[in-house]
Amino acid sequence: MSLNFAYASCLAGSPASRAEEAISNQRFSYGNVTYASYSELYKPCEKNARIVKKVIAPVCGIGYGIVLSVYQLALALFIGVPKMMAGKSNGYFKAHYFTAVRNVEHGFGWLATIFNDKWGSYLVEDAQHHKCLYQYFISETHVVDPRDSSRFREYGE
Repeated sequence: MSLNFAYASCLAGSPASRAEEAISNQRFSYGNVTYASYSELYKPCEKNARIVKKVIAPVCGIGYGIVLSVYQLALALFIGVPKMMAGKSNGYFKAHYFTAVRNVEHGFGWLATIFNDKWGSYLVEDAQHHKCLYQYFISETHVVDPRDSSRFREYGE
């Protein structure tokens, strides 16, 4: 089963420029892809893939929406807050808090896929895009080089 990554096609700029923006300007949202522009580029999966997506959707929805969100919030609270108090945060709390919120969106997207594949895929791809960029908040050395385009292959670029 493959995603068509219509979301990444709607974004302006290169993956490296989006990564540089995430490093220099830590915020919740990057890029504004509307559902209408996403819909124009969306290509539905073949029938068998849609059936598989609908079967695994409840598990993924619960996994991302609840389990991973609680995990990310725990990281933010138990590691991020002490780092902030020690003055060594470098965005750790923000990254995990924002990721927890995007995991809820990701889980909701999987659940929405059961009823509307296009809308669910839009929510999943939006969450994936932002969660990828939040990882740049964490490391001073930027573990993933923003100029390395291989990091963004998952988004079809």
